[in-house]
Amino acid sequence: MGHLHWSYLEVGLLVVFYWGLMIWWIRRAKRKQELAKPLTEKEFYKFLERIWARHF
Repeated sequence: MGHLHWSYLEVGLLVVFYWGLMIWWIRRAKRKQELAKPLTEKEFYKFLERIWARHF
């Protein structure tokens, strides 16, 4: 019976790992989509200001 208990635990851990991986993958895909859309003019100027402030 102890062996059966460990089998359930192993399957449970695999399920948790799988769901964690899926959530990470979905978030990564959404972030890539967000980065792919064009910046507004205000966002673009803010981005440029950060670059200029960092280098000069």
